[in-house]
Amino acid sequence: MEMTFAAIIGLVLGLFFTYYDKKSGTNLYKKWYNISNKNKIDPDLEIGFVTNQLFGQKLTVALILTGICYLISFLVFGVNPVKSLFYMIAFFLGLMVAFYTANLILSMFSKKVSGAIDYIEKVEKGGIDLGEEAKKSSNKVKDKVKETVTGNEKIVVEEKPEPIPEPAKEADPKEDSNWRDGVKKFMDK
Repeated sequence: MEMTFAAIIGLVLGLFFTYYDKKSGTNLYKKWYNISNKNKIDPDLEIGFVTNQLFGQKLTVALILTGICYLISFLVFGVNPVKSLFYMIAFFLGLMVAFYTANLILSMFSKKVSGAIDYIEKVEKGGIDLGEEAKKSSNKVKDKVKETVTGNEKIVVEEKPEPIPEPAKEADPKEDSNWRDGVKKFMDK
């Protein structure tokens, strides 16, 4: 069970790493490549630490992340080093599976999720004023409420009024009626 948990953590961390690598890791990779290599990389090329890389590069990144997690589990959490080594094998396998299946898994998220992420990034950069957005949203809500209220009134007006039931006719009280007479008639039956 613990090995499965370690593999799931590796899978999730690999998905996050791949997503980040697609979003902004390509720029970091290009900067690192230009600093560390004599030839400059094409700025239009979409390549990252894991994105569009061969097996060897993905293996290297997975080993580095596994090593960091091994040190964290051993030093911070105090897990037995041998036991932690076995956990890291499952973690490493989870990372490699995530690196190769990330495009498929991340494509399952709808465009709305990526639209929400883009919106959050615009807000963080200051491109969108939240106060103005709130006013626009509240105006839209007010308009919808007005449409709903006026729509309901029209429906009420168009409905046929229900007939008012006539009050039941009351029996004419007998002038000489006495409750004892009623009891006597009942007993006589």
